[in-house]
Amino acid sequence: RSARAGADRARRSHAALGPWLWTLFLLTWLGGWATVKWLTPDVEEAAETHFAVGSAILACLTAAALLSRRIRRDRRARTIHPLLGATALLLCGVQIFLGLQLLP
Repeated sequence: RSARAGADRARRSHAALGPWLWTLFLLTWLGGWATVKWLTPDVEEAAETHFAVGSAILACLTAAALLSRRIRRDRRARTIHPLLGATALLLCGVQIFLGLQLLP
């Protein structure tokens, strides 16, 4: 935990935005799945890796969200939570390049 000025406000903001962002990631994942399944089945093979990475991102964010409930009392949760977030962010960068291959 950071003791710098504004850290408490940043934590509250992070906690407030987290559920909204998780919901947006879930909706995006569902939209991508539905698009490949029903609208553009011709890219299904190329979309496999994109889907796998998207699923890994959602899994990391879900695990981080579940861990966030234990952050105040569990040191391991405080250690693992930011690692999951950083992993999800890194995978988002990979996801961009995989998605570019799917564009017409």
